[in-house]
Amino acid sequence: MSRCQILVANNGIAAVKCMRSIRSWAYATFRNAEAFFFVCMASPEDIQANAEYIKMANKMVMVPGGSNLNNYANVELIFQTAVANHVDTKGDYISHQKPRRHLGPDHDAMWALGDKIASTILAQSAGIPTVPWSGSHIVVNTEDVFSSDPSDSESRPPRRSVSELISPEDYEKACVSTVEQCQAACNKIGYPVMIKASEGGGGKGIRRATHSTEVAGLFTQ
Repeated sequence: MSRCQILVANNGIAAVKCMRSIRSWAYATFRNAEAFFFVCMASPEDIQANAEYIKMANKMVMVPGGSNLNNYANVELIFQTAVANHVDTKGDYISHQKPRRHLGPDHDAMWALGDKIASTILAQSAGIPTVPWSGSHIVVNTEDVFSSDPSDSESRPPRRSVSELISPEDYEKACVSTVEQCQAACNKIGYPVMIKASEGGGGKGIRRATHSTEVAGLFTQ
């Protein structure tokens, strides 16, 4: 019996979780953890780091190093890799080219998860506890997105996209763009506070303020 081949178009912990989850599901469903054949992309940096996800995959394909635009965010390269390796399904990136299929969230969900402001607004609107922040007062109606009862599908209006739930005005109200706004938000939350840029990953842009006198200097860094 031939195995379905999946291209894991990502690296690091995301790739590890992808393969681990699918293998766990395959064992629970088919009693065969090796029902899928994973082809992973690997940059020279990942190979040099002896990345765990490379060891988990069934096959490794070398891709250029450097910025993500050269490899894991290079859509054309991902398509070429999928075709060259005869994979059936691709993880992480959406494909509109048949017959290959996409595994993973749609672009709307990825936008919400990747945006720190939007994701936190959605979480607190759905009743998920969040730490106090400058947008704690923003709550949107998530019923159209999170309702999963098929019995009322005809009576309910068409499902709205996640990006439509948060208006530009609400998004702006959740942010602080001046020292004065930041100072007011920090005073309301209480110290110590974390001042964090809304964009940027890996802990970049995080500043810890323990007193109101530190806010102005840390905000401008």
